[in-house]
Amino acid sequence: MTHHRAANWPPQGSFLWPPTNPAISDEAAKRIRGQIRSWRLHLHSGSTLKELAREINMIVRWWINYYGRFYRSELNTSLNRINDYWCGGSCKK
Repeated sequence: MTHHRAANWPPQGSFLWPPTNPAISDEAAKRIRGQIRSWRLHLHSGSTLKELAREINMIVRWWINYYGRFYRSELNTSLNRINDYWCGGSCKK
């Protein structure tokens, strides 16, 4: 077994791909944002946060478990829409 010094790495003729993190696809992120829009959270101003959480918690938990395994910050940009829509209706009143 030969040991390479850092100056000799990578070996000549080899190509190293840049490191990438698997993340949520653009298509899946669009579906998530569409689902959040379809809930119309900004119109639920009479509901408590507990009632809203009970309605959407199971779906959001699945998204976090499935899509958030590898690159969670990509998922967070879509999930922040929940706060934006909910606060859009209830924080103004």
